[in-house]
Amino acid sequence: MLVPQSYRLLLGGGFGIALACLFIGSLALLTDLGRPVLATMLFVSHRLTLLNFGTYALAAGTLMALLLACAWGVSSALWRFRLVRALGVAGIVCGLSIALYTGLLLGSLAAVPLWSSIWLPVLFVLSSLSCGLALLVIHACMAEVFDVFATTLHRLLVSDAVVIMFEALAAAALLASAFLSEYDVARQGAKSLVGGPDAAVFIGGFVLCGVVVPLALDAGGMLVQGNRQARIVVTGAFVLVGGFALRYSLVMAGAHPFLGAL
Repeated sequence: MLVPQSYRLLLGGGFGIALACLFIGSLALLTDLGRPVLATMLFVSHRLTLLNFGTYALAAGTLMALLLACAWGVSSALWRFRLVRALGVAGIVCGLSIALYTGLLLGSLAAVPLWSSIWLPVLFVLSSLSCGLALLVIHACMAEVFDVFATTLHRLLVSDAVVIMFEALAAAALLASAFLSEYDVARQGAKSLVGGPDAAVFIGGFVLCGVVVPLALDAGGMLVQGNRQARIVVTGAFVLVGGFALRYSLVMAGAHPFLGAL
């Protein structure tokens, strides 16, 4: 297929950014393992665990992002559209698997009751989807192709606002399940998020920057049409900050009760 320049800029560049993010995620996994040689053991292990699953998903997702970046990033007739579409479907499956496994992995740690909730993987998937949409529209603005795909990107912005609202509901459900938990450690973690040492990051970083401000900016953009692309970039930046704050605060809130006991 022949790829127009606007598609090369948006999709080729977008998959390139996805490739960079997955590479950083893979490095984080290697760092967490402590020794790079352990990564090879995850691939050859005959026992399937969530960590193995995540390793396979990261490897497959990285490969899909690389192939799609090449397919959309060059003006070539060597790629068949059916093949590119199949790679896109495979990339979606890999992306959802990567977003899901992190929450499932944390939720499998029975020693941390705060994470032992079905709402944690749901929250992580919604947050990952929101951050991905935000990163794509930021890239579209920076690559100066937003006007070319204005209708599609506007729909993505509306979809992102809806995802953010569901994300807020999932976070509220996670907190409610923790407060109602039979384990005191889970209640301690929830209290830490709303009024303890992790409240500044959770309330200020996630709730304010990741939910309230993006929704307010989206609502304001419907009333004021000026500086649309600048507003979109700022909104997307807040969404990314909120996604990082969510993960950081949840990890720290789960770990604090045990760190305090040392």
